[in-house]
Amino acid sequence: MPYFAIPPCKYQNIPTETFYVLKIQWPTSILQLTLIGFLVVSLPLIVALMFAVHQVDGLAGKGRRVVLDTAQAVSAGRIIVEQVSAMERSAHQFRILGDQSFYLHYVNRRAEFKQAIAILDALDLDDSQRQRLNHLIGLEQDLYATLEEITLSDDVEVSGLAEFPPVVEPARSLSFEISQSIAQDADEMRRQAKQAKQVLAFIAIALIPATVVLALTFTVLITRPLRRIDQEIRRLGSGEFSNPIAIVRGPQDLRELSIRLDWLRTRLNELEEQKKSFLRGISHELKTPLSAIREGVELLNDGVVGPLNAEQLEVSAILRDNSLQLQKRIEDLLEFNVALSQSSRLCLERLWLDKIVSAVIVDHRLTIRSKNLHIDEELAEVELVADREKVKIIVDNLVSNAVKFSPANAEICIGVACDKNVALLDIEDQGPGIDAGERDRVFEAFYQGRVSQKSHVQGTGLGLAIVRQYVKAHHGEIKILDRAKGTHMRIYLPLEPKKK
Repeated sequence: MPYFAIPPCKYQNIPTETFYVLKIQWPTSILQLTLIGFLVVSLPLIVALMFAVHQVDGLAGKGRRVVLDTAQAVSAGRIIVEQVSAMERSAHQFRILGDQSFYLHYVNRRAEFKQAIAILDALDLDDSQRQRLNHLIGLEQDLYATLEEITLSDDVEVSGLAEFPPVVEPARSLSFEISQSIAQDADEMRRQAKQAKQVLAFIAIALIPATVVLALTFTVLITRPLRRIDQEIRRLGSGEFSNPIAIVRGPQDLRELSIRLDWLRTRLNELEEQKKSFLRGISHELKTPLSAIREGVELLNDGVVGPLNAEQLEVSAILRDNSLQLQKRIEDLLEFNVALSQSSRLCLERLWLDKIVSAVIVDHRLTIRSKNLHIDEELAEVELVADREKVKIIVDNLVSNAVKFSPANAEICIGVACDKNVALLDIEDQGPGIDAGERDRVFEAFYQGRVSQKSHVQGTGLGLAIVRQYVKAHHGEIKILDRAKGTHMRIYLPLEPKKK
């Protein structure tokens, strides 16, 4: 867990040898880490959304102001031009005719002119427009002053038309300049909108990899300790109890889980040692008196203690056969224990499966000959990487079962083939077969099917369990296929070991 050392503050009454350590704590649970990851991944999206809302809101507000100012400016400019034209015309008519109604008409138009001027004056005009507006106001005031002088004079033909200052042209120039400014504002709004669109598009494009990186980072932070715990659980399941389980770096609940897993490993290791010790002890305790019983039976059969009659010989033969069966069951039990404890430890080497099958068939030749069985061999040359001893036990157990449960004068078909990257081993017999409902249970330890229980051939029910254990250790598969009569066993073994 990372630490950061902070030097002591020299401005406080803290001893110089004192240091503060800032400890970065992991979240206390996987739920907290998930929520933090969700918030961190969502944060850029929220910031981008707020920025987009701010940008759009700013553009919308500015657009509303521009539209309102444009409408007011256009309306005011139009009114000014109209009113100035009418005012100048009324002034000329009053100057020529001297009719007071034209003067009153000018005054009325002047009131509307001032209202339009007030609207323009309230807008955000630039310096040039402000100067033109003030100039227009000054010209109109001069025109109005001239009319006031005429109304106060008795001689209405004092001067000509040229004495009136020109007002219409400055008004039209002002209106035109305002229109040009409106067009420029519209272009500026379009430019800003385009720029905002580009910025938002850039942010959206940049957010995609940033969000993906953040999401992947928190995915790794969440899944890495989970994968580590999964690996440790698989290691415990495969029987590896010797190496301690390292404390997982991650949320507190996962660290506590790794500690409990190590405690479980210790308990499993103790139980495994107790089981091995028990089996070693019980095998020794059973073999010792069993050896004595067999020695005594052999002495009786050899007549060392005196000749036996026919009935005594029959009893002695029964004792001998049962002692041999008991010894075989003890050996099967010990072999099954070895299969459980060492199935994951493989001594891999390159071997020829067809040669191993041929050697196993030779080992069973006496039993095959005594039952007059016919072995039909179709052995293709198949090379694979596997544990030679375990593969031989697999083949031996299957061939032994086929020979044991086949009736006299029957046929056993044994085949070896290769399909892509998998070696196939098929063994078919003409025995009583296995019921469809028992095909999964026959691979359980000590289980004997109903057909086997009714048969005169009895076993321990460990042979197929050992076969399945060793096949699984090679990452293979064993199946019981449909057959009209008898049993068809098929083994799938990979030609190369799977990489972990």
